[in-house]
Amino acid sequence: MNPAQRVGKNVAWMLVGGALGAVLQMLAILLAARGLQLNDFGTFNYLLSFAIVFQFLTDFGLTNILTREVARHPDDIPHLLGSAKGLMWTLFVCSTILLLGVVLLLKLPASTKAQSFVMGLASLTILQAISYSAVMRALEAMEFNAITFALHKGLFAGFVAVSLWRHWGLWGVVISYMASCLIFWFFNWQIVSRRIARVSPRIDLPLWKSMLSEAVPLGSGLVLRQFAWQADVLILSMQSRWGCSAGRIGFCSAYEQFPWHLRSRCSRQ
Repeated sequence: MNPAQRVGKNVAWMLVGGALGAVLQMLAILLAARGLQLNDFGTFNYLLSFAIVFQFLTDFGLTNILTREVARHPDDIPHLLGSAKGLMWTLFVCSTILLLGVVLLLKLPASTKAQSFVMGLASLTILQAISYSAVMRALEAMEFNAITFALHKGLFAGFVAVSLWRHWGLWGVVISYMASCLIFWFFNWQIVSRRIARVSPRIDLPLWKSMLSEAVPLGSGLVLRQFAWQADVLILSMQSRWGCSAGRIGFCSAYEQFPWHLRSRCSRQ
């Protein structure tokens, strides 16, 4: 396959995967809007906003750096991916501790706090999944990224439909999100392990320092921009004395937040 054909193939897979994923994501949201009570649907939107902040905060451009390094040194994938996984697992643990601390500080009902923690943890697992996607993107294997991306959204929509059919309410939707993220991670791990390289997390402090120093300028602007989209929801949720429940906040911001959720999810291919 010549370069022009390879570029055309990858672009086509990206467009098809992104479009199908967006449709399935919207289907999941519409199912939740139809099946949940009004306050629960608002809370669901708040939970999405809360979770996505931690995903971007933990990533901070590291997956883009990993894509670049693998593209530059395709023969050194085991070392690069293993070291990146070691760094990402370290960030995963630190972010989980931070997530727990933030959840405990929120002035929300205990059930909403628990749901916030589960949704945040699910978004952190996506970072592990897209680290494998970064390798496939560097090797121009976009067909696998497109398939797993659409599968992730399809599983979420399917799990939401089943949970609402079983009348599991908001908790069912939250668990559906967690389950789809875990399966997304598993499939990406299996594809990379079977077709490219099976690696274990390793410690390489010089490489960690290099990746972080290059990721900060790249990721800081992205993180600030994404946080600005969610700041109103998160700040109001911490001010219970104003009478702002998570459900009311999430519902009132849904009209502008859901298009952003679709764009951000599609950009993670």
